[in-house]
Amino acid sequence: MAVPAEFVLYADRRDALAALEDFRDQVWSALPDPRPTVRLVHGAPDGPVFDDQADADANFVALSRRLWGMRADVRVVIEVRLGGRPRRLLTNRDFYDFVWALPKSDRKLETYLRALAALTKPHRSEPGLALDVFADCLREALTSEAAAAGPADPNAFEALLWQQIAELPRLKFARRHWDYAAVRGSDSRWYNASVDGFLERGAEGAWHGWGAEGEDLEYMPFLTWEELCSFLRSGQWYE
Repeated sequence: MAVPAEFVLYADRRDALAALEDFRDQVWSALPDPRPTVRLVHGAPDGPVFDDQADADANFVALSRRLWGMRADVRVVIEVRLGGRPRRLLTNRDFYDFVWALPKSDRKLETYLRALAALTKPHRSEPGLALDVFADCLREALTSEAAAAGPADPNAFEALLWQQIAELPRLKFARRHWDYAAVRGSDSRWYNASVDGFLERGAEGAWHGWGAEGEDLEYMPFLTWEELCSFLRSGQWYE
């Protein structure tokens, strides 16, 4: 049987994981060109569905993790729920509005990033973070406990985060301006030196700007560590 160009996977179906494994076997054996797309949808139009929505949510997470492990062979697209209870944050526009509404903070940026490191540590073995989870971490880091040191085997996000943390004590502030600074002798020169500027520039720079509409509006309920690294790099720059 030929492998379809796009395979739609419904997370609310009890047989979704088995269907994905069957599809995986076809992909592994057929290796079609170009790569097929697996589109994960949080919902189901028909078929054997979960009675409890919490079970469907857990299945969505499990399928997301499984799919990110298959990215070398398939193109992964994760979409929003078709019906029922929506997630809080689904798009870049939602995320910008969330960051814009965060309370202003006088916390040192180094302390804030250390707190963010502590909050994301429990997820380090996962393929990334749901947008809701990342947003919660950003808010909680405004007041939560800071990590003392990074892991011995950091993932890409942690490696970049702790590099930024290590550079912050060497900031050379611009005269009479405390919102931005530079690091002498750094490969990645710092500009933002405040929590507010870091968050706003991170949201703006990583995903198409504050005026996200039309072509700029995109669904992003799940973020890979690579995408989250883009947020860290963008947050570092002052504009």
